[in-house]
This record gives sequence, structure tokens and C-alpha cells, in this order.
Amino acid sequence: ASSIPQTLSQRPKILCLHGGGGSASSIQGQMQYIVSDLSSSHEFVFLNGGYPGGLWIPDPPGGEDKSTPSTSPNYASASVQALNQIVNEQGPFYGILGYSQGAAMVMYYLSVVQPQTFQVALLFCGYLPTTHSGLMESINAQPSPFDNIRAFIFIGERDGTISPAMSLEAAAKFTSPGPVIERSPVSGHHLPSPCDRSSYYACDAASYNEVIRFISGSLPPLPPLLPPLPPGVAASPATPPLLPLCDSIFYLWNQSGCCASSGPVPLDLDVMRAVEINRLLNDASSNNLELVSCKHAKTMYHT
Repeated sequence: ASSIPQTLSQRPKILCLHGGGGSASSIQGQMQYIVSDLSSSHEFVFLNGGYPGGLWIPDPPGGEDKSTPSTSPNYASASVQALNQIVNEQGPFYGILGYSQGAAMVMYYLSVVQPQTFQVALLFCGYLPTTHSGLMESINAQPSPFDNIRAFIFIGERDGTISPAMSLEAAAKFTSPGPVIERSPVSGHHLPSPCDRSSYYACDAASYNEVIRFISGSLPPLPPLLPPLPPGVAASPATPPLLPLCDSIFYLWNQSGCCASSGPVPLDLDVMRAVEINRLLNDASSNNLELVSCKHAKTMYHT
């Protein structure tokens, strides 16, 4: 296990579980902005899965085709043992967080661990381990699901690995209280990242802020819109031709070279968050690109 160095005592701890094939260091990298923004108030502990290949739950007996489910309730016992050890050695923990297979492991672990071990659970791109009937029996046996733990469920609407329907199926297991469900229209199979620091093409500052708010109870302020150019200040001679907003966004992101191998994907403007639009306007200003209003309900995003 690895832990962010502690600078303040008695900070609430969150135990973080990587995705299948990942590691403690990989999830730590994915969470770099969350850790940075909450380092003064929370401590994050990262653990490796209990099975070779970076797995929390081994493949079922049928192999990767998963046609033959496992039936043993102890199919993930090595990971349970690793989690029990870290909880005993570094607890108490305020929360538990899982990404992808780590989220599936969170749900199973909550069904077997002592009540009140965690106060909150955060699942990113999660799903139920339905190819492991023994594990599912434990999850389904909860009379009061997971001892009424508060849950945050993040869903990337463009996740091609774990579908939104699979994540919603997992979210339905948290019934009292109901989970906070955050659905990002631009995210795929990854954690949300802020747009002011991340160069990742599918950043979603609004969803990222919701993660921060759930953990800490405070919402970072949105970046302000840039003011218009003062009267008499001319645009740079290098200004590209005037383009509609939709084409301008496509131009900016195409010029960045971040995703030259992929094509644009239409996305309804009304699902774009205000902070995303702010970032695009800021980007436009910094590139001396003048924007005009786009009346169409479409814009261009890269995948």
C-alpha cells in the first residue's frame, strides 16, 4: 500500500482501489488532481489488488469469456484479506473509493466487512460482479444495503467498457439513502478531471467539482468568463478567420494535436456545463480566436 505523506494529523482517510489490470500507483496517478485539491483535509491510501495481473477478483472459471460464473463466496478472499489488513493497520477510514473492477470489489467488500467501517463510498465506472454468483449472493443478502452508507456514483456517458446501464444497476444497490449519481456527458472509462489544469480532451470540470464537493462538502468556485476586449484594442494580426462557435471549438482542439487520430463527435450544447464553456472561451482568447454565437444545438468534441 502507498499513502500520500501526512502533513496534518487526524485527516479523514479514503481507501482507494484501482481498476482491473491496474495498481496502487496507477489509481494514484488518475487521482492526482483530487489528491492535490484535498491533500490538506484528507489522506488517500492506495492498495494493490490481491491477485496477479492487478486484479481484485480473478476471472471466472470460464476465463475471459466469462461464460461460466464462479460460485464460491470466497472467490475474492485474497483481496478481502489485503483490505482487512490495511483497515486494521491504517484505519479508521472515512471512505472507500473504487474505479472499474475496484468499484465492483468495493461493493463486495462492503457486504462482508464490519458495519460502520466506512462512512462513504465512491464508485467510478463501476458495475456489479455478476459473473461471480457467490459474491453476488453476499451483495444481495444485505437487508439494509451496506449499512446505509452514503454513496457517490460516477458514470461516463461515453464509457465503452462499462456501460452507463451497468453502473446504474450497481447504483440501485444503494437504497437508503439513495446515492448521488453524477453522469458526465463527455467522459468515458476514466475519472473526471478539471479543465483548468488537465490537458485531457474529455475533461469535465463540473463532474470533477461534484466529486470534490461530495468528499469535502465544499464546491470550488467556477472560473469567471473573460471580460471582452477593451474598446480600441485590436485583435492580433495572426487571428485566424472568424468561425462560428462550434467550428471554433473544433479548430482549437484540432490545433492542439491531442487527438488527431480521432474524429469529432456531436454533443448537445444544452448538456455542456457552464464551466466547460468558460474554458473554451478562455482557450479562444488565449489563441486570439474570435468567437461568435452559435445558434445550432451542436458543438464538436473529440473522443
